[in-house]
Amino acid sequence: MIDSQSNPKPELFFGLVGAVGTDLDKVVSALSKALSEADYQTKSIRLSEMLRAIDKYKNLPTKYADERIDKHMTAGDEFREIMERRDAVALLGVGKVREIRASQGKKGEQGPRNWAYIFRSLKNPGEVESLRRIYGSSFYLIAAYTSLQDRRIALAKRIAQTRNTYHGRLQ
Repeated sequence: MIDSQSNPKPELFFGLVGAVGTDLDKVVSALSKALSEADYQTKSIRLSEMLRAIDKYKNLPTKYADERIDKHMTAGDEFREIMERRDAVALLGVGKVREIRASQGKKGEQGPRNWAYIFRSLKNPGEVESLRRIYGSSFYLIAAYTSLQDRRIALAKRIAQTRNTYHGRLQ
């Protein structure tokens, strides 16, 4: 019998793509569950949140869904433009993976050593290209689809819930 502690499985990297309003939480949940059954521990990295680690973007709004989405998307576009790199936001996620790895080594944890990282949500082909180049065959791209009507309804519900005006009547 192979001991996963002394012979860990290779790290895995997943990039999620989905239009605004697609429920990527469901995808992360299903993927994490499946990976757990394969003896992997997952870490979800929300790329838009990585922007808040940069002084210029530290005060991006988080309270209302519509403001959060709009301001984070605008900040991501601006950051890519400033850095003159289409993959700039994805590279923040790569830095987060390095940080997680370093922190696990410092903690000396005895838990699962089989790691899978989930980058959500990639916004352009440059990000995918870089992650494929960095992680090679350990990188998998997953595209999630939701119809325009369903995305509109989901967004309207999220916005209403964060603004405390949802009454469960949106169809």
